[in-house]
Amino acid sequence: MSELHPYTVKIEAETKQAVLVQIVGMGIKPWLPRSKVTFPAGIKNGDVIEVQIPGWLIKNEIGEPF
Repeated sequence: MSELHPYTVKIEAETKQAVLVQIVGMGIKPWLPRSKVTFPAGIKNGDVIEVQIPGWLIKNEIGEPF
């Protein structure tokens, strides 16, 4: 299993399968699958929260950050 890394994100949009976030300080906007990233109940657009994102998901977006 991939290591999890904490990121502060701003919620941009959501579906039943994924959440579009802007990673604060990085300027990237990945769709994060709900099956791989746990989000608190009741999130809404504009919320800023911290989530644990698997390293491979970030690597897919920005290359090798670790």
